[in-house]
Amino acid sequence: MQQSRYLTVAERSNGDWLIHSGLSAAVLHVTRDKIAEFKALCEGTVPTATDPLLALAYNRVIDSFHRANILIDDDVDELRLIESRFFKARFSNTQPLMFTIAPTMRCNLACSYCYAAEATACPSSMSQSTIQQVGNFIGNLLAARPEHLRRINVSWAGGEPLADIPTFTSLAEEIFNKTESLGALYWGNGLVTNGTLLEEKLLNQLIVQPFKIRLIQLTLDGPRALHDSRRIALTKKPTFDLICGKMALAKQYVDIHVRVHVDANFEPSRFQQVIDDVLQTGAVETCDTNVTFHLGRLHCTSLSLNCQTTGSGIPVMSVDRYSALELECARVAKAAGVRFGMQDWAEPLDVPCGSVQEANYVIDAEGNLGKCWESMGMDKDTVGTVNCGPSFHCSAYHKWLDFNPFVRATCRECNYLPLCVGGCPLQADRAPQGSCESCKPGKFTLKERLLFQHFGE
Repeated sequence: MQQSRYLTVAERSNGDWLIHSGLSAAVLHVTRDKIAEFKALCEGTVPTATDPLLALAYNRVIDSFHRANILIDDDVDELRLIESRFFKARFSNTQPLMFTIAPTMRCNLACSYCYAAEATACPSSMSQSTIQQVGNFIGNLLAARPEHLRRINVSWAGGEPLADIPTFTSLAEEIFNKTESLGALYWGNGLVTNGTLLEEKLLNQLIVQPFKIRLIQLTLDGPRALHDSRRIALTKKPTFDLICGKMALAKQYVDIHVRVHVDANFEPSRFQQVIDDVLQTGAVETCDTNVTFHLGRLHCTSLSLNCQTTGSGIPVMSVDRYSALELECARVAKAAGVRFGMQDWAEPLDVPCGSVQEANYVIDAEGNLGKCWESMGMDKDTVGTVNCGPSFHCSAYHKWLDFNPFVRATCRECNYLPLCVGGCPLQADRAPQGSCESCKPGKFTLKERLLFQHFGE
């Protein structure tokens, strides 16, 4: 056996080691006095033991290292293993069908950086004929699968999905009825909303069929003053306190994710102010277990030419700076007593994103198919329609199907590969050759994150 090439060693201030396996996410704590013994075991040097019980103990340790992918068999090509996982997951029908659907591109806010502002080709809401075509498209995909593999997960986005409740309801009913008729499992769903239209009566409707909403994502653009300068209503009124009020209501029904947008000027102190402002409104309390803050890095949209700014000129933070910021904000959140989630960083991934999987689609209000929610409604990124299905002769479709990090030398040689698998395909498509901007943020602070997660350091 040999030591895996995808091990990360984080050294504590007291000299202990924390070892993480990128292939399995297993974590091993090796105290300072056992490091030499650990190295010897990894090199295949098993101490001679006259005591049979001691010899058995050593063999069991080696076996546990093997099962944790800290040690691997000599004939295993780890790169090929990750590559096999990647292609198997991309075209597997054992994964649930994943859809992000916009019943409307209408919105009651006017955020200048939002991709929806660029989706000018879309009508305001989905027509009844398109709703039926969506149901047929999803039904055909489900029917093509064996009955025990008919599973579906729907996330609702926009525009603002709640800006047209009749259309939203009609679409949800169409999809739910179609899945029920085929005996499919309709998984818990998520709703991305600005939150301003949430009401108690509506929340009672959203948590049951046909919606079955289990998670709502709300967005803040920073502390109150900054947020109210960017995320404004069409009426020009501020929205920070309004959204926080809706957050306090919604958390009684569903889990809440609070996405805090980050630009190049964002500092941990700004995140501290966000928490202070939210706590001041009473929307979140330190005892809340179903409200989780996380960061969302603003970056250039697919219609922008300069990846240093968003389409509206807001400066973009580099991914390595964002990685360090995310960790520092996790420390701020812990000190404040609120929940915080860092973007996936320690678990091995089969694929970097659902956009490169065959069973994953974005559907806009016109019935166009896409592969990434950030390009929803944009003609240049359309890969087909719900009426005709995906077009395999479409260059936009091949952009996703051709995504392959294993042909890039920087990815093949990277020890973070099993935790990243090439990173964001959309960013990889438009970032300069050899750039790290598409990489998963955890790559740049993995050691520090391990020490924080396991020891609070």
